Amino acid sequence: MMVTPSVVREARRHFDCDTLEGAELEDYGSTSTSFTHWEKRVFMVRCSN
Repeated sequence: MMVTPSVVREARRHFDCDTLEGAELEDYGSTSTSFTHWEKRVFMVRCSN
């Protein structure tokens, strides 16, 4: 899970939930791809910076 002020703010806005503590990162895949993007099963949309 990534927890920074910006990530918390945007995750709360995205899910319309004031109690979220952060956003999950994808932990599946090779070492070069895991933890490099948001968890697909949670966001269900293309969401990257």
